Amino acid sequence: MILKAAAQYKVAMELNSYPDRLDLCDSHLRLAKRHGVKIVINTDSHHTSHMEKIRYGVLQARRAWLTKDDVLNTLPAQKFAKAMKHAWP
Repeated sequence: MILKAAAQYKVAMELNSYPDRLDLCDSHLRLAKRHGVKIVINTDSHHTSHMEKIRYGVLQARRAWLTKDDVLNTLPAQKFAKAMKHAWP
């Protein structure tokens, strides 16, 4: 299973907040959490006006009962940068 491998190799999954996408859905996010896989919420922004769409990703994460401990980009900048090099805190 992909989520087991992601957890084993400390690979985060992306939650794309753009309304036309909203990848991953809430049930997939819950599965990721159960497997210990961290999530990164992004906006897939191609323009600064798209940054406001992060709220849709946050709402999706809340629907999946994720907490700040499940979402890597809630970390302070230095810890987030380290996590992006496959070293989750």
